Amino acid sequence: MISINQTWISSPIRSQVYSFLSACFRDEITPDIISAFLGKKAEMIKALQQLSDKNSAEMESIIKRISTGWAEVSGEKRLQLRKEFAFLFLTPEGVKPFESVYRGKKKLLMDKPWEEVRSFFRELGLEKSPEEDHPEDHAAVELGFMANFAHMTSKTETGDEEWQEIVAIQNDFLQNHISRWIPDLCDDILEKGEKVEFYNLIARLTKALIGLEKNLFNQQKGRE
Repeated sequence: MISINQTWISSPIRSQVYSFLSACFRDEITPDIISAFLGKKAEMIKALQQLSDKNSAEMESIIKRISTGWAEVSGEKRLQLRKEFAFLFLTPEGVKPFESVYRGKKKLLMDKPWEEVRSFFRELGLEKSPEEDHPEDHAAVELGFMANFAHMTSKTETGDEEWQEIVAIQNDFLQNHISRWIPDLCDDILEKGEKVEFYNLIARLTKALIGLEKNLFNQQKGRE
């Protein structure tokens, strides 16, 4: 019998949430990206309501707030949103969304964590796209990796050997990389973000998703 947790892990909703968050960390958010995300709001909320986890309830609340808040973003507020992205991700006073900065001994770019992530990708036969400007240990790239493998999971027969292998890869990356620094990045965004609520909500949504995924993957591993 397929469990509720397995249903979530196999859901295409996971990939859509990860893809949206990856886009939010990669560049200024566009109306098309957020409209596509909110177009799946009903499906996301339905999927989250089936899970008995405090993080899923948090995610549901945040998604509803993003939906309400985005309807209020226009004109001057849209300009403030662009300025907030620039401040957070492009200025020295903002955050540095790189695993090497958070986990490397020197707290500099291209440190050992970057080498580990790049090696992890290459062992899977993956290379960064030439169109991708960010290094492998950037938050957008790591979340994008999870989005791609979540998509693969949704296209595989739940519970079979291939499915378990793909899930194990995601769990490995989540436990050894994403969960070890992105929640701290989110805390820094919550501390430094000022004028626009949107990026605070993105930080909270990202942190809740990571907490949810850790719990569900651990539960799934315990069943095997």
